[in-house]
Amino acid sequence: MNFEMYLSYFVLLVALVSTNCERNNPSCSCWEGYKAEYNQNGYQCVALSEFHIMPCNMPKAPKCLCSGKVSNILKDRTGTWCTRYKNGAEFRRWPCENTREWDEFFKKYPDFI
Repeated sequence: MNFEMYLSYFVLLVALVSTNCERNNPSCSCWEGYKAEYNQNGYQCVALSEFHIMPCNMPKAPKCLCSGKVSNILKDRTGTWCTRYKNGAEFRRWPCENTREWDEFFKKYPDFI
């Protein structure tokens, strides 16, 4: 074998190794219970114990803290609310009690829905 052939093999080997390293070291952070997987769409976070996929580097919103009789936590386009239902209809709605935590979160991620 001549020098040019060795050089071609070396360049091919370096290209393969760098491609493999890039796939194994993504800049994709996932929530606990998820892992980064590479597919035809690039990296995504895939849940380990259920069928759920989400984009990489998703911010995790704070948990809405409520006291009193709460039926559910409601998330809609106006925000996240503590809610109480009676006879199948919304009876009362009030903001999460940890408003400072939510304010700081929305300051950091203003476009979060």
